[in-house]
Amino acid sequence: MGMTSFDVTEMGSDERDYDNWLSTLTQASARPDVLQTVVTELVTDQLRADLEAVHDSVNEGVTAGMSQVADRILDQVFGLG
Repeated sequence: MGMTSFDVTEMGSDERDYDNWLSTLTQASARPDVLQTVVTELVTDQLRADLEAVHDSVNEGVTAGMSQVADRILDQVFGLG
């Protein structure tokens, strides 16, 4: 018995999700140029977000490191720290 013989109300959400995913994949497969563009944009956006996160982490580390160095210099030179 194929899926078309089932009433939609009998389908669970997992089956509808799968059907939606399969339909989307089928449509996307018919247009590989569009699919490639979307995938590239998603990867580019994710890469940009990852690079920004690394940049922020490095800046936080540099700032913390500079603060520690400054504290040591103040303590050694002026006895303040």
